[in-house]
Amino acid sequence: MRSAITFCSVILLLVAAFVPVSAAQQPQSLYESWSHGPSTDPDHFPIGVWLQSPSNAAKYKAAGINMYVGLWQGPTEAQLSTLTEAGMQVLCDQNAVGLAHIDDPIIIGWTQQDEPDNAQSDGAGGYGPPVLPEVIQGIYTEFATNDPSRPVFLNLGQGVSYTDYIGRGSRRGHTEDYPEYIKGCDIVSFDIYPVTSPYDNIKGKLNYVSYGVKNLIRWSEGAKPVWNFIECTHISSTEKPTPAQVRAEVWSSIICGSRGIMYFVHQFQPSFNEDALLDDAEMLAAVTTINGWIKDTAWLLNSENDSTLTVKPSSSITPVDAMVKRDWRQGDNGDYYVFAVNKYNKNLSLKVSSPEGVNLNGVWRELTEDRIVSWENGFEEEFAPFDFRIYKLDMSSVGVDDKTPDTGLKLMGNSPNPFNPTTSISFRLAEARDGSVFIYDVGGRKIRTLFEGHIQPGVTSLVWDGLDSGGIKSSSGIYFYEVKAGAERQTGRMLLLR
Repeated sequence: MRSAITFCSVILLLVAAFVPVSAAQQPQSLYESWSHGPSTDPDHFPIGVWLQSPSNAAKYKAAGINMYVGLWQGPTEAQLSTLTEAGMQVLCDQNAVGLAHIDDPIIIGWTQQDEPDNAQSDGAGGYGPPVLPEVIQGIYTEFATNDPSRPVFLNLGQGVSYTDYIGRGSRRGHTEDYPEYIKGCDIVSFDIYPVTSPYDNIKGKLNYVSYGVKNLIRWSEGAKPVWNFIECTHISSTEKPTPAQVRAEVWSSIICGSRGIMYFVHQFQPSFNEDALLDDAEMLAAVTTINGWIKDTAWLLNSENDSTLTVKPSSSITPVDAMVKRDWRQGDNGDYYVFAVNKYNKNLSLKVSSPEGVNLNGVWRELTEDRIVSWENGFEEEFAPFDFRIYKLDMSSVGVDDKTPDTGLKLMGNSPNPFNPTTSISFRLAEARDGSVFIYDVGGRKIRTLFEGHIQPGVTSLVWDGLDSGGIKSSSGIYFYEVKAGAERQTGRMLLLR
């Protein structure tokens, strides 16, 4: 069982080459060495739950979970049958039943003993030393010999991140053990739960999650996939993470190098609940949304960080975690994506800019809120505590001359992005004017006045919630909008999906 406003600025400096950039390559799968391992599809990102009843597999699948990790006293024939029916793959113990299913695609990996790096129960109410790394290495050799077609998974305890963790007993602080443990697996993981932690040193400090990810990458020399667990219930605490904190833990993990996310969904206090996440409507909805974004961006997350742009935070103490990806599907003209998350409980700001002499003027869109950030050579925005955003620079818009007259009205880039239907209206005005924005259905009937009043100069973005003037939800389809500013008016169209 696992135990569980200062204003800072962060500058992301985009340093672009002055020579043509070679096309980004399709990412190479981390799992191609195993014929029965996790999917090698670029659109697949491992998202799991720990030690759950197979009877709930369909519910977890609906929340975006694509694998089980561990089976209680299993695998058994009944467990594997239920998971097969639900289409839920699993990493499990290599017992006789598991080996009898050696050609069964429902099993995608073998699990080692959980948290062998922690002090182990002596069976008499006390604790002895951790399992020796050479024991774990020996089990790995046995598993791999029995079945070389699947990877061996090893999960380690919170000593990976909280290196002075008392729960390691006689090996407390001995981080030199970890490279040796890692030799006993193909996929390495760890868990730490800062919100629900009983330890004052780490309680509420979400940065310990990404710190552990970085340690495993360093100790494995980047040679093995690193996964990690995320808290989302009370566990054994009166505290529980908020949906925003869970989102920040997930995305800081991924940005810092995690290639698989697993949720710990048990609750032990005030009463035991194996599947507490499924009974928490707010958290379940949040986890489902997080998993949806991971799935929709997996083709980017599985690719290497872009090497033609550099990310340099101005503060190394409390930085916004950020990474830059490039759309390898578009070849030489791939769009840029910046994933960024504030894992701290204070306001930070993010500035993205290109070096002098490099033209990156183009449409920067923030995808999670579906809005245009700027049509300039970069942008600067403030991040509230635990904010997460994805920015996209549309390379087809870079270098396009802006023909807008000094006093003109210009509509801006309201085409659907790859992840959400567009329900925003963005336009730029050089001079302040009185104006209005209206929504029309395909029959030309005005159904909503979205804005009426004084419009400031610069970019204005409005989000239509899909409701008409009477508060009734509009159905899916094409709608038109009209922007009036002084004597000028322009019309565009937008897509609403329900």
